[in-house]
Amino acid sequence: MEVAKNNPSCAVPTGCRILFVCHGNICRSPMAEFVMKDLLAREGIANVSVESAALHTDEIGNDIHNGTRRELEKHGVPYVRRAAWLLDAAPPRIDHVENVPLFGPNWRFW
Repeated sequence: MEVAKNNPSCAVPTGCRILFVCHGNICRSPMAEFVMKDLLAREGIANVSVESAALHTDEIGNDIHNGTRRELEKHGVPYVRRAAWLLDAAPPRIDHVENVPLFGPNWRFW
């Protein structure tokens, strides 16, 4: 298994597919998706697929939450607007799935 960017301490192999999941795919999982994409890009790590999905149908088709977009913009993290989608529509091969838990009211991503 080739390790990304010739960094032996890096645990993300090239060609890896990472999926972040949360309840509706409008707040936590898309934030994790775009932060991870930004971190990988800053490190020059390519050929890693990062996506996010919902575990429930409540928000399917809805855009990323305004608060999530504001936080991403505030921290200079690039993102694209898109509709939330359900996990059962996920790509057939995922190497790592990460649940993004619900945090308390004082929780901060940064």
